[in-house]
Amino acid sequence: MTFLTALVPLLLRSEQTPEEILAKSRHAYEQLSTAKVSEKFTVTDESGKELAGTAVLSMKRPGKMNVSIEYAKGGTAELVSDGEHVRLTATKKKPRMVPYSKSAFGKMLPLNIEALCLLDWEHELSTAKDGGMEGGTLTIGAERTVNGRKFVVIEEKSKADDVKDEYYFDAETFLIWKVVDASLRTGKVYSTTEVFDFAVNPALADSIFKLH
Repeated sequence: MTFLTALVPLLLRSEQTPEEILAKSRHAYEQLSTAKVSEKFTVTDESGKELAGTAVLSMKRPGKMNVSIEYAKGGTAELVSDGEHVRLTATKKKPRMVPYSKSAFGKMLPLNIEALCLLDWEHELSTAKDGGMEGGTLTIGAERTVNGRKFVVIEEKSKADDVKDEYYFDAETFLIWKVVDASLRTGKVYSTTEVFDFAVNPALADSIFKLH
């Protein structure tokens, strides 16, 4: 590797600090009154079993959410909140319903940060005590371009939790479009979530947030 080759990633790194990027992202999510996010995901457990699929997340403030999931090998799941209760229905499982809370979504489905930020950006994008990124070491990775879209990447590492995460923030909007979750110790990737469409403040029918 030549000196210039080694220097390129450094030159492409954002001059912004992780805290500055997180602050801009929190502001961006706060400005959303509605959103519709389409994404694909792959999750691999410790035994090597893989679960893949697509999800469509629809959000309307305050507290309304619809997460519709289709798994690649068959089966579906739907998580709906009307702002008062949260209901989960899934193939071959009994429906579950709990009172609404911002933490209910992550407990009922293994949702990633780009989904949880739609309703709880203050917690998920915070390094403060009890924040979603508390205790992790944050650094700025090289800026990357994917499908013509430029991203600022924050890398989060935690030895205590054996975590190495990468968060891809759109360089213009600072909304999250990709998350890679891996083991810090082995480098094994446990999950990848990638947004392929992010509609900001679209018109959404109230009917999709009703608990039938």
